[in-house]
Amino acid sequence: MKLVPPFQIAGEILGLIHASNKVLVLVSPYVNFKNWGAMKNELRKAVERGVRVEFFMRKNRHEGLPADYWTLKELGITPKLVPNLHAKLYYSENAGIVTSMNLLTSSNLNAIELGLRCENREEIQQLHEYVKKYLLPHVENLVSDQELRSGEPISDLLETQLGFVWQGARCWNVSRNHIRIRAGNIFDVIIDKNTNRLYLGGIISGWESKRCDGFIRKLNKMFPQWEAFLDGEKGCASSIALESKITYSSIDFDQLSYSEKRSVLAIVSDFVPLLLDFKASLESEHYSK
Repeated sequence: MKLVPPFQIAGEILGLIHASNKVLVLVSPYVNFKNWGAMKNELRKAVERGVRVEFFMRKNRHEGLPADYWTLKELGITPKLVPNLHAKLYYSENAGIVTSMNLLTSSNLNAIELGLRCENREEIQQLHEYVKKYLLPHVENLVSDQELRSGEPISDLLETQLGFVWQGARCWNVSRNHIRIRAGNIFDVIIDKNTNRLYLGGIISGWESKRCDGFIRKLNKMFPQWEAFLDGEKGCASSIALESKITYSSIDFDQLSYSEKRSVLAIVSDFVPLLLDFKASLESEHYSK
């Protein structure tokens, strides 16, 4: 191992990400990329060149999602949440860094940190074994496996999961194949009776529909197993929607398999905040003029 002085740690982490080609594991309890464009750019490039990125963050009980959770999702990285996480380490197939530094802009600019660089295969393997033994077994979903297997209506589970995204979110069954969500907007989740494909849509205004092309392209890039589209006419109140490219085993949400229920929870909890952010950004742009 080689000691890395405080002023070089951020650069070493960026270099490690830049040089990765196969795998990249990042363990940082706290994350904030505000005003740290270089870090976001390197992570985006890693995803685009096909690197398998695993990102571990701390999950604080009785609190919402960590800062920059959705920033990582937009980069194509789904963070793994670990209660009580305090370790910080970063490694690829080529090198590793064990450090006191979180991926925080404030740590990069102000804190006096310590770092150790690992370069030989044995040391990198030890980091891999640490993650496998001490982190992966403790990764938590927002809705636990026990809750998902309990037979509780999926609309109730969605309400629990969306509570991390939007305080006061409400979900209810319109019918066995239709769930409606109120979370800063109205959303509909429907399994089509003819095709068994899942439809997920959120209402937008006529003004927003004229400005949604870039957002739809972004959704199609983020979710390759789904087709994003404007469900309606531009200039009219309509919806931005996703439709699954796969079919589901039942049109009854509560009769879906465990993995299908998990996929419904995942896509809804990803899509809802993205659409809310899109609407908020347009509103902010409108009032800033």
